[in-house]
Amino acid sequence: MKSKDILIVLAHPDDCELKCYGTLRKYLDAGYTANLLLLCGGENGIALSDQNNFGDLKILDSLRVKETNDALKKVNMTIETLSHSDGNLVVSRELIVDIEKRVKKY
Repeated sequence: MKSKDILIVLAHPDDCELKCYGTLRKYLDAGYTANLLLLCGGENGIALSDQNNFGDLKILDSLRVKETNDALKKVNMTIETLSHSDGNLVVSRELIVDIEKRVKKY
């Protein structure tokens, strides 16, 4: 049987859990292999509306990625994080090349 792979490309840690976990679970239950590509580390994980209350608080991107790994540890999938700046993600040649490399890899 041919392997069935999916690649989920999202901006931040926790996007998978919050935005597409149900769909991911459906594909995993159907025998697919999942690979998650996070474009940013999530270091600006405070909502812009809350930054007035918390100031310019930064969260370690390693902590945000660890939280995602912990949340998805029972899900058999690879998780890869790129190093694009959280909150400053723009469509650029660099971003497209980074994503294309991973699409070819998976």
